[in-house]
Amino acid sequence: MNLGGSCVACVCRRDSRRWGPGGPRGRDSATGFEPQGRQEVSPEDIEHRFAFHAATTVEKRGEHTSARYNCSRLAHTLNELLPEGREKALAVTKLEEVMFWANAAIARSVDD
Repeated sequence: MNLGGSCVACVCRRDSRRWGPGGPRGRDSATGFEPQGRQEVSPEDIEHRFAFHAATTVEKRGEHTSARYNCSRLAHTLNELLPEGREKALAVTKLEEVMFWANAAIARSVDD
């Protein structure tokens, strides 16, 4: 099917020029470029990601508390400032994600 003079082959050629022979998700064999989104995950990485990481020091417990407190304060501020609706709900949800990733960074960090 030809839509407006463009065919699938033309789109593929155009995308090939933009992203290289591997396309948007493939590795470009000419340059060795591999998109950041395609990283291998080792079994050790999976174990580390899903293991429980207790706060082993007073400093780490304080960092967790600080991250939770500051995210909570911002959530309360947004709750007061923003009108009710989908966008406000998404903002609060994304802030929960911020808190999660902040705490994950603290918990997963290797003590020097």
